[in-house]
Amino acid sequence: DAITLTGTLPILQGFAITGKTATLDVGGVLQTFTFGSNGLASLPGIASFKVRIKSVKGLVAAQTAPFTIKLLKGSFSSALADEGLLNFTISTTVSVPVVLLFDQRYFTTTVTSGYIAKAQKSGLLK
Repeated sequence: DAITLTGTLPILQGFAITGKTATLDVGGVLQTFTFGSNGLASLPGIASFKVRIKSVKGLVAAQTAPFTIKLLKGSFSSALADEGLLNFTISTTVSVPVVLLFDQRYFTTTVTSGYIAKAQKSGLLK
């Protein structure tokens, strides 16, 4: 399943993202990212996480930075099959718990998103 999430993260003055890690748990789909200097971490063919941190002449001011996370291989369709839903087409709204560990701080929320899935195919949560 493809999962796309967007939001914002608080960034402290002087924050340097290079080498920092973030661990994301989206409804049981777990992924860990390590960032490069451009605020991008990717696992080719699996996932990407982009944080856009503004700096002026290399100096980072305190800010709220937008982020985008894309997980290309989730597990919602297989979870539905485990519940006996083998011949289905689902188009529904779901609430998914999300936990993000970033810069040694936990951020938790519940994301309500549209989800579309067909039997034996990947779904899309956005």
